[in-house]
Amino acid sequence: MVTSILDIPPELLCHIAGYVTSLQSLKSLASLNHRLYSIFSPLLYRRDAKSERSRAIDWAAKNGDMKILEKALEYGAKLPEPCKFKAKYRMKERQRYGHKIKRYFEYETPHPLCVTAKTGNQSMMEFLLSQGCDPNMRDSENLSVLSIAVVHNHLHLVQVLLAAGAIQFHSHDTRSYNTPQENYPLQVAAHLGNKKIFDLLLAHDPHGMRDATDLWISLKCALRAKNYDLIAPLVKCGVRLNGTFHEDFQTPLSSAVESGDCNLVRLFLDNGADPSFTVLSDWDSYAQPATFVGWEGETALSKAVIRGDEAMVQILLEGSDRITRTRALSLSMDQLDARISNIILARGCAVEFENQDYMRYPYYKNNQGADYDMINPIVRAINSGNMDMVRILVDERGGSINVWYQGLHNSQSSRSEGSALELAIDLGHFGIIQFLREHGAEKAGKSVRWPFLDFMDGLT
Repeated sequence: MVTSILDIPPELLCHIAGYVTSLQSLKSLASLNHRLYSIFSPLLYRRDAKSERSRAIDWAAKNGDMKILEKALEYGAKLPEPCKFKAKYRMKERQRYGHKIKRYFEYETPHPLCVTAKTGNQSMMEFLLSQGCDPNMRDSENLSVLSIAVVHNHLHLVQVLLAAGAIQFHSHDTRSYNTPQENYPLQVAAHLGNKKIFDLLLAHDPHGMRDATDLWISLKCALRAKNYDLIAPLVKCGVRLNGTFHEDFQTPLSSAVESGDCNLVRLFLDNGADPSFTVLSDWDSYAQPATFVGWEGETALSKAVIRGDEAMVQILLEGSDRITRTRALSLSMDQLDARISNIILARGCAVEFENQDYMRYPYYKNNQGADYDMINPIVRAINSGNMDMVRILVDERGGSINVWYQGLHNSQSSRSEGSALELAIDLGHFGIIQFLREHGAEKAGKSVRWPFLDFMDGLT
């Protein structure tokens, strides 16, 4: 008489197990003792192998258990195919690892190779690759296996994947996938600041496949994350330094100025960065230029002046063009301390703009209430009530007193355009008014606005 399941013969137990439809029930039976495990375990693996996706393989990958993985394969389980996903576009962009992305994905259970890239099990990674898994597989966030290993700081897996032929370059990574990656291994490493992984990825280009975009995005991410020790290797590899990060209209040099690191600024200048480069240089001829004070596309020198960084100003003056220097001088008039103004003047800076400059950088009204950045230095000196600087600009530097301005919004004056004398009168700076009149200032100045805009003003 059978009084317990333990007394049932193995043959009968196997027959009974054939009617058990739940893998969980078989697992429970196999867990009772060693005898039942030896009977039900093979049945459990065979049943799992017949399922659409092997739970044993997924569990082994998650827990790093090579024995379970090998046993599941022995009983006929198959490694899943790379998952196919559909990209959907978000209405708003989001930041991920220092780079803006637009997509999110509908996806299945992560592939064991992607899971292993997270856990860091080198033996399992090598085994899965030996079984034919694609080293360029993606996960549900559209990250490649290599990028996942970078995210989780697994240097040893990065080495394994590169040796297996993993592609890290954006322009060669779209085979068999419907959408390109938006985060790349080098860029992710630049954002996270892992120098060993970063140096390994940067040095690994056996077939000369890397292009300028990989370096450019990595430079942006390193600057944003303040991982400045990663920038010199990028410069050595020839990353371009005259360009615009269109997400925030910064240039590499202006980003370096904001970092406050003079050595970084010198590094960029020594390797070809143009201190007069602005975002306008990257825009096409039909784009409306934004030429107002405080916008992110200002030159690096303007940013240094606004920050009051004397050392940075001295570095950037070398190589800056005439317009850039005069812009910087004008901005310095807002500072009661004349040290930066004197530094700029000592370099022979022109004290006023030329008429053709306004055609190159025309005035457009903006909703930010910011000043037009082509306002002559003497106008800003008057606006600040800086009598000493007005005298220096006129008597020592030969600046004109009959200049016209427009786009001056940050002022106690009720007017946004007019002549230098009109501004002084409106502000009630009597000493400056007397000085200007003694030097022949006229109340009505002549506009130097772009002729095309004057023509447009007459249209209805």
